[in-house]
Amino acid sequence: MLEARDLRKSFGAIVATDGLSLTVEHGRIHALIGPNGAGKSTALAQLGGSLTPDEGQVLLDGRPIGGLDEASRARLGIARSFQISALFPEMTARESVAMAVMAARPHHARFWRPAATDRGLTDPAQAALDRLGIGHLAHTRAGQLAHGQRRLLEMAMALACRPRVLLLDEPMAGLGATETRSLTEVIRGLRPDMAILLVEHDMDVVFELADVVTVLVDGRVIASGPPAAIRDDPEVRRAYLSEGDEAC
Repeated sequence: MLEARDLRKSFGAIVATDGLSLTVEHGRIHALIGPNGAGKSTALAQLGGSLTPDEGQVLLDGRPIGGLDEASRARLGIARSFQISALFPEMTARESVAMAVMAARPHHARFWRPAATDRGLTDPAQAALDRLGIGHLAHTRAGQLAHGQRRLLEMAMALACRPRVLLLDEPMAGLGATETRSLTEVIRGLRPDMAILLVEHDMDVVFELADVVTVLVDGRVIASGPPAAIRDDPEVRRAYLSEGDEAC
């Protein structure tokens, strides 16, 4: 579904992505892990379109999309969540998701008709909130939501666009144990409908969800394969997993 071929990205003397190649397949969760500063978020940014690689290709369904910006990729079905939620605090949860639907389908906007009453926007927005288990918060302002609820709202905004590829950048960041378990189950339920690339520091979540794990160190892939093989790989344990063995 989504493929990176030999991506390279530098910021001055710092090599953030060093020959990254990976494939994210439909119906599978591909986890991208590594120490802080390994280049995981930079990789997501290049796949999502907010950063342009210095070299290499990004392909969707086998077609190069390197010339497309983030909005164009979103309209092709690539959605992304971020480490830090960026929401409009005065908008309700449903309004926030409806705006995401409108952004993904700009020609749908009807400027003579309030978006809040346009069922072409509000129905998919409510459906996305219901799927994430926060439908009852539809009329709550984003600024009044708890941290875990804001993370779910951001996920609902991504899902409302009906993505074929979902890029998740540390979705469990800042969540408690109960919230983490809930969001883990949500992500598991999304697997049949799309391709998912998951960047996550919680190794319990990674090894529970991932079909494939790719390990980055200093922007370079040092291992990629099934979770069991990654867990037992000596180089991976030296480079990364040994830093958090208790979590593994």
